[in-house]
Amino acid sequence: MMTIEGRTVGSAIKQGGGGGGRKRALCQSGRCAGTVCPFGGNEGGGASSPSRRFLAGQRAVLWKSLARSMPKGVSRDEAEAHFAKMPLDYWRNVNTVEVRWHLAVMHRFFEHLSGEAGEGISPVVDWQRRDERSCFRVAVCAWDCAGLFAAISGAMAAVELNVCKAFVYTRSDDLALDVFCVNRSERAKGAVEPALREMTRLLTRALNGKETFSFESQKGKEPGARAPGQRTPKETYMAWNNRDSAHHNILHVEIPDRQGLLYHVADEVTTAGLDVVTGLFRTTKGRFGGELHVTRRSGSKVQDELYLEGIRKRLFSRLGRVTAE
Repeated sequence: MMTIEGRTVGSAIKQGGGGGGRKRALCQSGRCAGTVCPFGGNEGGGASSPSRRFLAGQRAVLWKSLARSMPKGVSRDEAEAHFAKMPLDYWRNVNTVEVRWHLAVMHRFFEHLSGEAGEGISPVVDWQRRDERSCFRVAVCAWDCAGLFAAISGAMAAVELNVCKAFVYTRSDDLALDVFCVNRSERAKGAVEPALREMTRLLTRALNGKETFSFESQKGKEPGARAPGQRTPKETYMAWNNRDSAHHNILHVEIPDRQGLLYHVADEVTTAGLDVVTGLFRTTKGRFGGELHVTRRSGSKVQDELYLEGIRKRLFSRLGRVTAE
């Protein structure tokens, strides 16, 4: 089990694909400059929208570029599966270089599964130095499971990594790819790469039920940490959007940044019995903001607005707010 600030994360995690429960997303059909793309299908009834047509076009352009030269060791079948099974929103946030990297990370994951020691539970974690400010882009690939995103963000908080950006994706075959941009927190000592190696070790052991760790000792040291009973600043904003997606509930969050905040948001959602489908978060000028698209574990959208309001209020309380809006 993995315990962070008194909450058990590992108990919800189960082995293998096919049982993750994130909402499935199939790709639209498309053509690449006269060449038929090797993917088809339809995503959730929204295929006629201009946004989806634009994203399908982005995907087609990337396929044309990638098809000329596959990443080393990656077969055309693997690439076709990736383009067919990733949700359309993925293509909004990637370029050819990033897609090649993601394919290489997934290839490593499947190589691990085919090895003698492959158990289908340990993730593959890879990182790249992004710029000269010690910012690293981190990709985590694993079978989707309840609590996976919370476990990853919790492991990062445990080694005092700041999450500047987070992108959450799940393929329609239950393969999860979560991508982060991280750096070292100002109060943390040491370089980023040793922290990433330790994060990988903790996450791998936790997903296999062999590790219990906590960053409870960090309480009171976090940027923006508050004394018991102290109110969250009024600029904190959290709200559910149940109108813009026919298949997902969307949680919008904007709040002054603090260490471990992404974990708290993800864990509260997981504890409430919901699965993360996709998500995008950024930290800008000391503020953390973004959205999570979630469903019930069955893959259906939550229709009970009182239930969602209860989650929102508990998250406010967890982050130190004592009064409702």
